[in-house]
Amino acid sequence: MGDTSRESLDAERFTRLVVMLQMAAMQQMGKIADPVAGRIERHLEMARETIDTIDMLERRTRGRRSVAEDALLEKVLFELRMNFVEESERRPEDAPSGGGDATVDREGGGDVAGGSGERGAASASDGTVATESGSPGGSYRSPDETERAETHGERGDGVGGAGAAEPGEG
Repeated sequence: MGDTSRESLDAERFTRLVVMLQMAAMQQMGKIADPVAGRIERHLEMARETIDTIDMLERRTRGRRSVAEDALLEKVLFELRMNFVEESERRPEDAPSGGGDATVDREGGGDVAGGSGERGAASASDGTVATESGSPGGSYRSPDETERAETHGERGDGVGGAGAAEPGEG
């Protein structure tokens, strides 16, 4: 009985951890307001780090999760990566304002001007999403995915190259 309750508690904690990290990334991307400050702020490098943390958690727990935990991680990572690309391409003046409060756009701790030229989101064969720009704010690929792509001859920006799926393949 002790093992079953412990496993149940651990499963609940795992789900809470993933959802907590998901909400942090959404807040860092400016998708939801900071509950303390009451305003929307964008910190895309922090969001990237949080997404990478969830990706690391997925890799390190692979083969030891329940079907529900697998599905949760897959869904959370997909949604966060898609939102990251969307926010990376958004100019600061287009970002949501959070109920009239000012939106602060920060990239790596400093204010940035938007419109860095990222465009054309594309999906690589490994399911990652990237834009044509190689800039930090313009694409999303975890460190593990970058290493794997470079080993297989893909361009560093996550678009095309050897191993890239043609539209309709997958």
